[in-house]
Amino acid sequence: MNDILDDLNDLAGAEETVSLNDVIGKLGSRGQGVVLLLPGLMGITPIGGIPGVPTISSVLITILAVQIILGQRQLWVPDMIGRRSVEDDRIRNATERLRGLADWIDRHFGNRLEALTGSIANRIAAGFCLLLAFTMPPLELVPFAGIIPFAGIAMLGLGLTLRDGVLMALAFASSVLAFYGVWRFWPF
Repeated sequence: MNDILDDLNDLAGAEETVSLNDVIGKLGSRGQGVVLLLPGLMGITPIGGIPGVPTISSVLITILAVQIILGQRQLWVPDMIGRRSVEDDRIRNATERLRGLADWIDRHFGNRLEALTGSIANRIAAGFCLLLAFTMPPLELVPFAGIIPFAGIAMLGLGLTLRDGVLMALAFASSVLAFYGVWRFWPF
């Protein structure tokens, strides 16, 4: 996790503002989990209950997941999202605040069950994210029901980011639970 923070600091040092496209370019294939984790985390907050947010998020997750399934090393996001930028000072401050958490994560996660962190597992995880994203638009009819698929996507994104097989196994299990939860809340 610290290597990702180091890359973000490098970006912040080289530019006055850092866009999402800059971050995706710098992180390369390591950023695949991050770009799935962020909308997943956003969706489990109260923001995910705002009408329209689950549908818009599901479109973005679908775009990203399809690229991962197809084996793209460099992900593409629509320009209106990719050009969004943050001032470099904010990036540096955020990365410094996250160092303690990153140290803890680096000590406790990674290099376990590596068979579940390879290319095929990443594509399967992206497939799960894609299926979960498809459930979001109809779930908007039930207030805050979108939290269920968002949580599954966040877990899968975290597993991809940390490249930890045990965490990926838990993410796959949580996705199955998310599918069950979606089935229980399905509005039709």
